[in-house]
Amino acid sequence: MSSTPSNLNVTYMGLSLPSPLVAASSSMTHTLDGVTACAWAGAGAVVLKSLFEEQITAQVEHELSLTEDSLYLAEAADYVRNYTTENAVGDYLELIKKSKAAVDVPVIASIHCVTPRGWTRFAHEAELAGADGIECNVFIPPFDQKLKGADLEQRHLDIVAAIRKETSLPIALKVGYYFSNLYRTLLKFGRSDIQSLVLFNRFLYPDMDISTMKMNSSSVLSTSADALRSLRWIGILSPEIPVQLAASTGIHDSADAIKQLLAGAQVVQVCSSLIKNGPGHFKTLNEGISGWMAGKGFSSIDEFRGALACDKNDIGAAYERVQYMKLSFGDKS
Repeated sequence: MSSTPSNLNVTYMGLSLPSPLVAASSSMTHTLDGVTACAWAGAGAVVLKSLFEEQITAQVEHELSLTEDSLYLAEAADYVRNYTTENAVGDYLELIKKSKAAVDVPVIASIHCVTPRGWTRFAHEAELAGADGIECNVFIPPFDQKLKGADLEQRHLDIVAAIRKETSLPIALKVGYYFSNLYRTLLKFGRSDIQSLVLFNRFLYPDMDISTMKMNSSSVLSTSADALRSLRWIGILSPEIPVQLAASTGIHDSADAIKQLLAGAQVVQVCSSLIKNGPGHFKTLNEGISGWMAGKGFSSIDEFRGALACDKNDIGAAYERVQYMKLSFGDKS
């Protein structure tokens, strides 16, 4: 029996979850043991570790002649072949089947992609394997000066449309924050054929070792401070957007999760703290949320979700400019 308290039930993407805490796509959800450990510890749903578009494309190349799509991703596909087997797609579908047989919480397949071409039939295969939903993680670094902002937005929408043609499963779109008008763009995404918008995917930052004068990567794991970006935009968007919002990045303790729910998130995704503390951390987080609810007299999450969301008639003030003015003028209230 799961250790999740019964008063934490939520509905996400049309799916019933025993907790608003979702195991995010990570190394912890790459194996059946990891999936079952998360579910038994109290995760409301599990997002399997992402299968990359290049992996699917590499698989397709073994079945079809060289296509325009594979030429577009040739360099990436070559790299992927160095660390994946030819059976990557088959192994992933098998993980979906085994996970569905082993746990009683929703299992969501995840795809990390950059184009709407060639690979999207995988969504249909994931549905046949038993997946409860598809999370589409779109990461397009904004470093191409030829790529216009409108084109970047449209590629996201084209990916959603291509997936929808392949499956009737609920779709979650996980996006970054590199857009010229983030508010307008996220609202536009929210009006597409998706059920959830996940804010935000995590960008790794470069670092430098000044002793060796070499480039390296900054810390892979997030901190609670990283949750403030999604907190702002979920609070601003939740009264306006027609789809459910999921908070991602920086959820390390129950307070982090509660804040996102107060801002209007339907669920929160847990990744770095899960890697750091192990699957048992779900029990701690659930107990923290449940205890806070009891102390405030709440019997369900719906009773307080969005209580601190932005006033739709005064967009952004409480989440941005007013706080800046208070700090600038020394107002501590």
